[in-house]
Amino acid sequence: MIIFYKDINYMLAEPAVHQIHTPLTILRDYENEWYAVNKDSRTLVAKRFCGWDGATKFPDFNWILEGSLWHDILHWLIAKGVIPESENDLIDQELAYIIRKCGGPKARGRTTDMLLKARSKYVQIATGLANEKEGAVIPIYKLEYGKVERIN
Repeated sequence: MIIFYKDINYMLAEPAVHQIHTPLTILRDYENEWYAVNKDSRTLVAKRFCGWDGATKFPDFNWILEGSLWHDILHWLIAKGVIPESENDLIDQELAYIIRKCGGPKARGRTTDMLLKARSKYVQIATGLANEKEGAVIPIYKLEYGKVERIN
């Protein structure tokens, strides 16, 4: 028998850190085995082996993949009650900011900057269609003798 999460496409080989740019409300520090947030420094940490599904219901283009990790973690923090549900729009703004900042080469021209700005606006609008709820859980499944059963 094995117990597993579905829809994990990527897993970090090394920890990563992100400084939150938008004025998200962080109610308290939080840490688990995969990610953490520090209220005072407004820093997110994705730990080694943190897994995520990429850009949910969107192609995993290189320009969105980094932002998709931080966006997912911010949604998980809403589910844990660390960020208020009312902050869903700010989470989408943070994703748009990450796309503009990290979605292309460091040295880029006006055309690339305009393209990243357009992409970030499009993604921000599209992600605004889904909102996370406090208490939401990532489903866990059990596979035993060929039968899959959701256990949470």
